[in-house]
Amino acid sequence: MDKDNVDSVEDNLKMNFDNFLTRILISIILIPLVIAAIFLSQMIFYILLILFMIIASWEFYNMSNLKNNKIVLLVVFIAINFPIIFSISIIYLDYANSLYFNVILGFFVAIFLLLKIFQLTKLFFHIDWFFWIYIVFFGFCLGLIPYILSNDQGHWHLLFLLTIIWITDTGSYFVGNFLGRHKLPAFLSKKKSVEGVIGGVVSGVVYSIFFLKYFHLSLSTLQFFLVVILIPITAVAGDLFESFIKRRSNIKNSSKILLGHGGVLDRLDSMVPNVLMFYLISG
Repeated sequence: MDKDNVDSVEDNLKMNFDNFLTRILISIILIPLVIAAIFLSQMIFYILLILFMIIASWEFYNMSNLKNNKIVLLVVFIAINFPIIFSISIIYLDYANSLYFNVILGFFVAIFLLLKIFQLTKLFFHIDWFFWIYIVFFGFCLGLIPYILSNDQGHWHLLFLLTIIWITDTGSYFVGNFLGRHKLPAFLSKKKSVEGVIGGVVSGVVYSIFFLKYFHLSLSTLQFFLVVILIPITAVAGDLFESFIKRRSNIKNSSKILLGHGGVLDRLDSMVPNVLMFYLISG
């Protein structure tokens, strides 16, 4: 191996190590903060979640092919944030107040969109529908979080959904970096490997068995096996799907707000299908 190749390998190793240290540092800050919010104050947790959703709205807007149009930003913001606000109001307000709140909110949103109907009609012919369907799906799925959290063991259910994402992501990262030989199709990711995907799923399955057994979550035998098998798979699938979306938008990360982790979307991508899957399984 010539000197240039040796230098290149050393530079890549140093860059990967620096990136790894940054990821660890951000995780040390974020993980305890989120866990504390889940168990100590649902209000703080929802404030954090809505803050993340607002940032995600901005990231989606920047990924769209219409990012120079401010009406697009508003539509993205509504599609992503309205479901979570609606769910919180339904669960934590009494029926009458929740009904009034959502009717009034929906009325003002509808009026504003009607005033912008001409602009929206023009945008209709330039929309990447695949991208926008994903935005609606994103908002709908994360809008189920308050329903999960409101259950008797909701805190533990949500903790499981968050930690399984971190475990599968870590498993994919390490296995992919050290054992990855067979690359995934380029339309999904340039860097991720088949071995990394398998490593993420296997680590997720092992962790799921440990968590569900140790914390005695109230799941039937069928629900237990469905969660153990499907949740790790959907976690990895969510990550790959967001990689696919980013490839369509010709970007590497949704943003750089979380150093070493990319953007908020890069952290929430696995959460989207996981929340829906867990909600359907746990019934």
